[in-house]
Amino acid sequence: MSSPIPLKIAKALIAIQKSIDVFFNDSRNNHQSFNYVSIDAYYQQIRPLLNEHNLIFLVNEVEANATENMQVVKIQYHLSILHVDGVIWDTGLNRNIYVKYRNETSCGSALSYAEKNFFRTIFKIPTGEKMQNEPPMIADSDPDGHDQENKIKNAKEIAIQEQNKKRKSETSNVKKNW
Repeated sequence: MSSPIPLKIAKALIAIQKSIDVFFNDSRNNHQSFNYVSIDAYYQQIRPLLNEHNLIFLVNEVEANATENMQVVKIQYHLSILHVDGVIWDTGLNRNIYVKYRNETSCGSALSYAEKNFFRTIFKIPTGEKMQNEPPMIADSDPDGHDQENKIKNAKEIAIQEQNKKRKSETSNVKKNW
C-alpha cells in the first residue's frame, strides 16, 4: 500500500523528470537479437540527478520463488524513495520479475530489470529503437558543447535521410525487376 507522497520528494521527482530526455539503446542481446538500454546507461543519466535532488531509490526484494526444476525464478521487488532529510515515500510499487535461472547472474539481471522498470515508471523515460548513425545515448551535458535538443534533432534528421535513401534504393530495385 502506498503512502501519500511527501512534498520534498514530489518536487524532486518532478525536477528530475523535467531533466530527462530520450535514452537510446546502448547494448545488444545477441542471443535473442534485440537492442536495449543497459542499467549502466540508466545509472549514468539518473544517478547525478538523484544526487542533485537528494534522493535515493531503495529497491528491495520482497520475495523469491523458483519452479520445482529451478528453471524459472520469480522475484518480487518493492520501491521506496528516500530523501536526504530522512523522509521516506513508500510508493506502493511492486514488480514481479521472472527470469530463467542459469546462475547467480540471473538474479542480478532481474534486479537490473526491476530498477529500469521503476525508473521508467516514475520518470516516464522514452527509449526508442536505435536508428543508424544515432548516438548510443544522449548525455545531459556533452563535452562538445552542443545542447541535447540539437543532438536529438540531428540524429533524427540523419536517420530520416538514411531511411529515404534506403526507400529510393528499394524503389529503384523494384522498377528494375518489372
